[in-house]
Amino acid sequence: MKNKSTQEKVVLELLTNLDTWISGDYLAKKLQVSRETIWKAINNLKNKRDYPIVSRKKRGYMLHTAPYLEADLINIYSHKQLTDNLHVFKEVTSTQDLAKQFSSKHCITRPTVFVADKQTNGYGRRGRSVYSPPTTGLYLSIMDVS
Repeated sequence: MKNKSTQEKVVLELLTNLDTWISGDYLAKKLQVSRETIWKAINNLKNKRDYPIVSRKKRGYMLHTAPYLEADLINIYSHKQLTDNLHVFKEVTSTQDLAKQFSSKHCITRPTVFVADKQTNGYGRRGRSVYSPPTTGLYLSIMDVS
């Protein structure tokens, strides 16, 4: 597995200590980086990637709720990096439709996964409609090479 970035390590610490204040000094010492590096990582996560991180003077940082579905978070927890084979979306019509479209344009040489937080027109076996609202389930399709 590749080395995790400082942002990934910070997210992992915050997720592990959900709803708990963690000081920047603690994070800097644990990750063996400067306090400024932690500050930059936190600001990047908050401002560029919309993580719900709260900061308070003399308390530190806290992640109130687990963030939305995101490929980076899935890769942090996976034992093998999926990167190019993992496609994550907030909302799609159907993960199966995405898989079909993808396979018509690409040669599949490794298992490929399509994951969504919400499907607007999801379907299952025999074309049966699947109710797929956000934040209540995990909707995915896996394409294998066999």
